Amino acid sequence: MGSKSKNKKGGDQVAVDEEDVKKKKKDKKKKGSERGESDEGTKKTKGKKKKIENYVEIYENELCNYEPEKMENYEDEYHKKKVYEVVTITGDERGAGTDANVFITLFGEYGITPKIHLASKSRTAFERSKTDVFRIRTHNVGYLKKIRIEHDNTGMNASWFLDRVVITDVIRPHLRFYFACNNWLSREEGDGLYVRDLLASMDQMDMPKYNKYVVSIFTADMKASGTDADVFINIFGEFGDTGERRLDSDKNNFEKGKEDKFTIEAPNLGKIRKITIGHNNKGSSAGWFVEK
Repeated sequence: MGSKSKNKKGGDQVAVDEEDVKKKKKDKKKKGSERGESDEGTKKTKGKKKKIENYVEIYENELCNYEPEKMENYEDEYHKKKVYEVVTITGDERGAGTDANVFITLFGEYGITPKIHLASKSRTAFERSKTDVFRIRTHNVGYLKKIRIEHDNTGMNASWFLDRVVITDVIRPHLRFYFACNNWLSREEGDGLYVRDLLASMDQMDMPKYNKYVVSIFTADMKASGTDADVFINIFGEFGDTGERRLDSDKNNFEKGKEDKFTIEAPNLGKIRKITIGHNNKGSSAGWFVEK
């Protein structure tokens, strides 16, 4: 009786031990699998880090190469031809009409057009209180920023009082730009300018603000340094230039040892980069020595 109970106990103990062994094996497998998963996780995270680093490099390279591609697109757009309708309104002032040849240049987000002659078959173009319409085919400059309008100062009556200019993209007529002038383009009238830069606005009631640039010219204090010629200046900045402007006032300008001040009104040029200054070599004493 006693030996049987011992055997039974022993058998029970053996059975319990076998179950313990099985449990331990299962626990080991679970731990192993968990370790494997964690190892794989770390491997995956390591792999992801490498991919992120490569992606950053690719992205930086794309950023570096983005600007040239953008410029190429701009060039492609610029070389597409575009038709613009140009409307000029001559003011209601005495002697406002002009017999001179009128030219226009468009400045936009894609570039600048060549100088275009606003030619008309009508002999009454640019007469007082008259509206004239022109169709010009030129480069696509995108959204207009400004125009340069001018004449060649020829004819019996060259002076022109321009009220405003309106330009419309013929294909997209909702793109209509207004350019207020309300000033003379004349050698004799007003400030003596017959070339003007006008800022664009898509609201005809909006009057864009212009910058004022004060130009001080110092003629050297030496013999025969002054000039009787007409002096012109062009100011160049990061956003364009003023166009050639005549420097003139009621005073006897550009005399020996004198300082002359002039105010030029123009669209914002940004940072000034350079100027060109010169004269037309007219007068009895045209030679001029500029100090600064």
